[in-house]
Amino acid sequence: MLPSKYHSKGYGTEILVALSKHCFESLGYHKLLGPPAYNNNSSINMLQKAGYKQEAILRDNWILEGNYIDTPLYTLLEKDLDKRKASEWH
Repeated sequence: MLPSKYHSKGYGTEILVALSKHCFESLGYHKLLGPPAYNNNSSINMLQKAGYKQEAILRDNWILEGNYIDTPLYTLLEKDLDKRKASEWH
């Protein structure tokens, strides 16, 4: 997690995009999974800005304060990388 003085400046999205590109281009991955932090809209927005799409909801996936909670699952496919404009990856 980035210190709060760096929040909402796009740094997390830039890092996520760079790591995603590396996983596809250098490591040969086909699909990346991104479960966002619980109840964290900033985490979800970051995934969406990086091109990740919600694919599923993992039901009763975590226990928080004694209660089971659902987790949305965001994914990015290698082929989706090619659909993005080059300017979106900078």
